[in-house]
Amino acid sequence: MAYIVGLTIVMQNLFWISEPWKGQPITQEQATQALDIYQNSPLMAEVHDRIRDYASDKGVFETIAKEDVVSEIISLLDTFTGDPNIE
Repeated sequence: MAYIVGLTIVMQNLFWISEPWKGQPITQEQATQALDIYQNSPLMAEVHDRIRDYASDKGVFETIAKEDVVSEIISLLDTFTGDPNIE
């Protein structure tokens, strides 16, 4: 779950970073900046905390239905994606 949500947030950051250069290839610097924004923000810890809470609530030995996981991923994306405040 963390990979899916994290990658989606990083890709969204990359979109906003590259927006002024529409039609131009994305540079390695822009990709690194998008990843750094996520890794250095409190957002990453918040996402991981929510996922940990979700997994803890379900229990170690309980089988989690695929539909429940997909619903939680969608909920996380609804909560944590939007117009980023990139500085």
